[in-house]
Amino acid sequence: MSRGLKVTDEEINWIIEKLHYIDLLAVSFYREKTVRVLAEAGISIDLYGTGWETCDFIELPNVHFYGRISADQLVEKMHNAKIVLSTMTWFKDGTHDRVFNGMISGAVALTDTSIYMKEKFNAIRFTNGKLEGVTAGKGTISDKPELVMFELEKKEDEYSYPLLEEIPNIVKYLLKRNDYMQQIADNGRNHALKTETWGARAREMERDLLEFL
Repeated sequence: MSRGLKVTDEEINWIIEKLHYIDLLAVSFYREKTVRVLAEAGISIDLYGTGWETCDFIELPNVHFYGRISADQLVEKMHNAKIVLSTMTWFKDGTHDRVFNGMISGAVALTDTSIYMKEKFNAIRFTNGKLEGVTAGKGTISDKPELVMFELEKKEDEYSYPLLEEIPNIVKYLLKRNDYMQQIADNGRNHALKTETWGARAREMERDLLEFL
């Protein structure tokens, strides 16, 4: 490590274990904030999981809280959803299978950004109440949006994705345009089926491992 500091594997494991609680706090903070922003904007939400009982917004008439269900049951619910919301855990160079489960289920995926998602997927850009186009990797424009992405905090980069606080307007915009939502959902599903299934991951790992032989 820099500055001549030497840390053993055991010490690194200990540090990771102790930092896990901080990671959970950060993830929980932004997850609650994201749902709250949507709930207080009056958007209808089906909410699953534990811990939400302490949030005052679950008393809102547009929030339907069902408690904990299994992972398999959750995927079944996604098949009937128009939009599936995901907030990333704190590995910001990766992604979460929740995003792809939503896509493959035929819903529009709505998620905060990660480096992986920015590099691999096309998402709509929506500013000042107008749909301006689609950012497709490196800030170029595409006519095939595959999901909706947002930033938790303002970032100065080439993507110009909307902030969390802008998401309610985007969701309301989409819910009034079923044909456009279907286009996004279909594009996302087709992409995810090609590159983000467990079979695709296995082939990717096989290819990478064979390079070392």
